[in-house]
Amino acid sequence: MRRILGNHPYFEGWYFKLQRGEETVAFIPGISRDGKGEEKAFIQVIAAGESYNVDFPLNTFSVSASPFTVRIGENVFSTRGIRCVLPELNCAAAVLFGRQTPLRYDA
Repeated sequence: MRRILGNHPYFEGWYFKLQRGEETVAFIPGISRDGKGEEKAFIQVIAAGESYNVDFPLNTFSVSASPFTVRIGENVFSTRGIRCVLPELNCAAAVLFGRQTPLRYDA
């Protein structure tokens, strides 16, 4: 589990964009704390011009740097791929990544 340090509002997330032709879906797993001190993990899904969010208890979140992996509950986001099941959104994804193109600039 990761504890968010300090008492100020906080956000940290990782952007995974999947694209095929004109179709795009993005997953943003992350953690946040609002102005009232409420901490949570979340997975945001952006597809077809809409944005959806599923919240999780912060204790379901973990991150490791080597190899880079973000876990929220049973959902896994890494440099090797994504495994994400969100029944609340009727969403399931299992993607293995091949060759990756590095960002040209900081997002």
